[in-house]
Amino acid sequence: MKRAALFSLLLLGCAAGQPRERWPDSPDGTVSRVGSYLQASGVGKPDPLADGKTQRRSTSRDAAILDARGRLIDYLKRIMIAEGVSAGERATEDEGWRRRLDQAATGIEVTETRWDDADTAVVVLRVERASVERALGLVE
Repeated sequence: MKRAALFSLLLLGCAAGQPRERWPDSPDGTVSRVGSYLQASGVGKPDPLADGKTQRRSTSRDAAILDARGRLIDYLKRIMIAEGVSAGERATEDEGWRRRLDQAATGIEVTETRWDDADTAVVVLRVERASVERALGLVE
């Protein structure tokens, strides 16, 4: 009995001492962790004045990329960089941190593009988590 209680206390102590997960959950599900990457999805509508299918699809793809990039940056702003301080909070106070957030979103690649019958695009972007950590100065 004493051994079981001691073992339970050791397990609780180890769990309490573990570092908090750096990568928060995405509240809307548009950003996810997939292997060593962060993936973000976005949706874009075509320009109503665009002539032809190619232009409509091009403008909706561009809009979807901007949407996904914006969602990724919003996600990155929620990453905790210090106890109780997020990257977004630091970026509001410091121009250097705003540049770091933009830099963390470079190296993004489009991995998937789909269109529906109305030429609305859905895009999936990905960026390596290691490059985000380097850009935000989170690697030790």
